[in-house]
Order: sequence, then structure tokens, then C-alpha cells
Amino acid sequence: MERSVNTKLDLWQKVRTLLAIAVDEDLEILQFDVKTAFLHGKIDELIFMEQPSCFNDGSGRVCKLQRALYGLKQAPRAWNKRATGSKNKKVSVVNGGSVCIGGSYTACTSRLYVDDGLLCCWSLTVLKELVKELDAEFEITIGDPSNFVGLEIYRDRSKRSIAIGQKNYIKRHQLIAVCDSDWAGDADNRRSTVGYIMTFCNGPVAWSSRVQKTITLSTVEAEYMALTEGVKEVKWIRQLLMDLGRNQVTPTLLFSDNQGAAFLTKNPQHHRRTKHIDTRYHFIRNEQEQGVVSVEYTPSDKQPADMLTKSLSGPRHLKCRQMLGMNVDPIGSEGVLK
Repeated sequence: MERSVNTKLDLWQKVRTLLAIAVDEDLEILQFDVKTAFLHGKIDELIFMEQPSCFNDGSGRVCKLQRALYGLKQAPRAWNKRATGSKNKKVSVVNGGSVCIGGSYTACTSRLYVDDGLLCCWSLTVLKELVKELDAEFEITIGDPSNFVGLEIYRDRSKRSIAIGQKNYIKRHQLIAVCDSDWAGDADNRRSTVGYIMTFCNGPVAWSSRVQKTITLSTVEAEYMALTEGVKEVKWIRQLLMDLGRNQVTPTLLFSDNQGAAFLTKNPQHHRRTKHIDTRYHFIRNEQEQGVVSVEYTPSDKQPADMLTKSLSGPRHLKCRQMLGMNVDPIGSEGVLK
């Protein structure tokens, strides 16, 4: 018979609704975490494991598991079943996550991340009683709900308000791009060098440095064309991140150290010195209107893409690396020819 190993996952709607009720009724709120939650789950089927090396008696016998272990595929469901089937009437979880004491609604626990939950109660005394019962049953740690499974919670009881967000999560998991161009840097044919770098999770994931095929007539034109090249790479990586479950919910910041080029992406006006730019390079304007990118200005001394478009001094090159999070060489100097 095939055994189910799935566990129920509560939706964020339940957490937000709980917090809304807590604010409206000025309830006490606590966050809790169950220590070694998976070890509380009991398993129904026969599962054996080899003896741990430090306890092996050399008999060749194996151990029969009585409880779930971390890494066991049945562990999440076993813990979920244990949490919702407590024999303690004061700590009974009913209706998909409502904790009751004496029949009075007091809390809603989120099992979205299995062992994390929120407790809300009209009385601090009753809440402490519940915490005591939970700790006796499972052993828990408690704290103020400032960060619940990545959800930042800001509460102002004097104003009866609460704010939730994921700014730190979004910032850490946001795709960021920097683009630069060295106008007419090639002394032979006066073509410009364009470079861009894409960073994700505080490190570079894509970069390019190459000579433009056309000769540009101004720094604004060269930087504008560089931004267009950058946004094409941004679109591809955003699609890749979506496929990997890291959908970008905000426009990707695309930084340029040329104010004229940044202005041109937001203002589709024809000027004497820019009206000749090929239509294909105006692709960036559409992407900005669609919310794919947001072109922003950054000073030249904070532009790490400089290292891809021109020769830099040692200190300046090092600073560019540091701005990209490339501070340590994990390989070291072994095998490097001197």
C-alpha cells in the first residue's frame, strides 16, 4: 500500500488574517519555534537504519525506527500529524490550525514552515499558560514576532497598526544590473566598449565586455546603447529565475553613470544629437514602461562595470571587485605563474 508523505501547507492569507484580527482587537502576539520538531513525529510503517558508527556493537544488526528523523521523507507529515493530534486538550489544534484553550479561540498557528507559529490571545496570562503547555508538550522557544519565516512584522500598539513586508528578502534576492560604456575608447576605429554585470544574492552571475559594432557620436549615445544590451540580458535572467522559482516581483534596477542616457530611457523625445539612434536600441524604453527594468543613475565612483570597459589602477580595480562582493579569492595563489 502506498503511503502518503505529503504535509499540509497553510497559506499566507491565514497569517495576514490572524495579524489583522490581532491588531483590531489589540491582542497579545507571540512567535514560537518548536525545537527538533521532526523528532516528535511517530511513523506507522517499518523503517530500519544501520547502527550509527559510534554505537555499532559489531553484531551486524540494524535499528528499527520508532520516531521520524530529519532527512526521512515521512518526517514532515509525521510531525504534522503529531502536532494536530495532541492528546493534551489544552493544546489541541483544530480547524486547520486554530489552537483552543477551554473552548475559546485564542490563536492560529501557521504550519507553512512546519515548526514556526504565531500565538495571539486577549489575555497575557492565558497566553503564558498556553506557552507553558506547549513547552511541556514539545519544547519551544518564544519571541516577539518581528520576523516570521522571512515576513517582517512591524507593530505599533499605540496607533493600533501593523505593517508587514519582505524588504530584506526582496533586496537579498533581487536581480541588479550595472552597465557602462567607454566612448570611442578604441584608438584605431573609435568604437566604444560596452560592459554589463548582473548580480543576484550579493554576487555576480552574468557579465559581458565587448566592442560595439557601431560608431557612436556621443557618450550619451554610447551609454544608451549599452543599457539596451544590458536589458536584453536582464530579460533572459528574469525568465530563468522565474523557471527556478525566484520570480522577480519588482523591476530590476539597471544602473548607469550617465545621467543623459538614463534620462533618455524615460523621455522618448527626439533631439538633434539623438534622433538618429537606431530603433532597435529604443527597446529599453518599452521594457521600462512594462516594469521589467528601472534605469537609475549612479555616480562613476560607485560604478563597478568600469572594470569591464577600461583599464583601471590597482586600487580602483579592487574597489570595483569589492562592490560586487568579490572580496576573497577561494582558490588562492597556487598554480599561478609569476
